[in-house]
Amino acid sequence: MSWSPRTPWLFARRAAWRRRAARPGELLYVAIGDSAAQGIGARIDSGYVGLLMARLARLSGRTVRTVDLSRYGARVESVLAEQLPQLAELDADLVTVAVGVNDVRVRRRALRRAGRPPARGVAPARDRR
Repeated sequence: MSWSPRTPWLFARRAAWRRRAARPGELLYVAIGDSAAQGIGARIDSGYVGLLMARLARLSGRTVRTVDLSRYGARVESVLAEQLPQLAELDADLVTVAVGVNDVRVRRRALRRAGRPPARGVAPARDRR
């Protein structure tokens, strides 16, 4: 990961998820994917991973260990190459996957550089006419 103004925050978030992964639990929940699973822009318990972990614990009446393998900026290729092998080592009761937005962003930039507008169906709302 290259340095940006977000880098210290990202390292802190990863450290927080590592601490959570060290906690014991009767159920194991693993999240893989991109920054959506990291909870970028939200408190750690307010992202979908934290909310799902709390709901799973509440509804099951069991403790939940949560391992968040996701990475900021991850694309499908990096999830397959880096996160899936780590997931294979875990005996998860629940796995969520959220990835693809960064692939679309990279593809859109490449199309623009090539002088070809992106497909209308993947354009953000502000680009639609």
